[in-house]
Amino acid sequence: MGLLKQENGYILVEVLVAAVILLMAVLAISGLLLQSYRIMDDAEKRSVSLHLAQEEMEAAIMNPSYYSNHEESEISRVPHQIEVFGQMVSGTLVTVKRTYPGQPGGELVYTYFVPGEVAN
Repeated sequence: MGLLKQENGYILVEVLVAAVILLMAVLAISGLLLQSYRIMDDAEKRSVSLHLAQEEMEAAIMNPSYYSNHEESEISRVPHQIEVFGQMVSGTLVTVKRTYPGQPGGELVYTYFVPGEVAN
């Protein structure tokens, strides 16, 4: 009779509780990984769009007649005057607005003042 009362292993409830705890930990970690992959994908889209907007801004500054052929980009040139140290400086305000897909309201706007140049 003494042999039947000895417990040398785990009972089924203990094994199930340990399995549930382990499963919850694995699900939490996999959820974090999936969320981080989504965030990395969004950051990559934004980075690519940022790089393209910078290239378009440089091209628009170097060539006053440059217009983007990208459907996600919008370039505007507005004659503008600003006051610098008490003197009015004429020039062109160049704005590049670029939307990037996958994000609601995802857009980048660059504005640059080119002195001495007046928009056509």
